[in-house]
Amino acid sequence: MTIFCNPTPPLPISRKPLPTRRDQAAPALFSLLSESALYRAAYAACGVAMGIADSRLERPQFISVNREFERLLGFHATEACRYPVAALILEGDNAIAATVFRNVPTRRELEVRRRDGSRLTVALACTPLHDASGNHTHWAVALSSPQSAADATGRREPQVD
Repeated sequence: MTIFCNPTPPLPISRKPLPTRRDQAAPALFSLLSESALYRAAYAACGVAMGIADSRLERPQFISVNREFERLLGFHATEACRYPVAALILEGDNAIAATVFRNVPTRRELEVRRRDGSRLTVALACTPLHDASGNHTHWAVALSSPQSAADATGRREPQVD
């Protein structure tokens, strides 16, 4: 016979099992990481040359570029992330870079330098990215060229003689 010193019986022990899967232990973190992996995969597979530049630097510099950026301009990601955007693709023209980053979101056609020194006319789109607090932290830069679009689809415009 059990005798209780307290007039109320003890609280029953919960028989609820402890979470065993990560998604049950921290559902918000699991969701965040899953979405992050999804966005990284989409960014990597994107057929448009894209780069993310840090806007908090005096001269914005790429912190990430996708494979299409590497293919289009010939710069490997580690090389592209070493230099400011103006020095990398605008041949050091800080005036053009300032115009692009000041008038955002922007879309304009301009010539950029490829790693081999050749010049390529591209359509550049630039838009600001904000953190959860609403602070502008990065730029999303997308580059496309008619030639790269034709290469991707395998089609070329018919040439008229």
